[in-house]
Amino acid sequence: MKSLSLLELEGLILSGLIQRLEIVDCEHPNNVRLSKFVGTLSDGTKIVTECYEYVRLSRIYLVFTNYIKFR
Repeated sequence: MKSLSLLELEGLILSGLIQRLEIVDCEHPNNVRLSKFVGTLSDGTKIVTECYEYVRLSRIYLVFTNYIKFR
């Protein structure tokens, strides 16, 4: 799996190179829900981001899905 920053992932989405994107939970230290993006590029390469707070990531996910929907 290739590790990407959120900015790099956004660039790939805007370029139309992301085929699939989902949110996956990470470990939960100190009762804080952490999640990450896991996805697949159009060439089949698997990508992953760092773990972030779920609340933050879920809002970013809504933006990213709108990018995918309207490209």
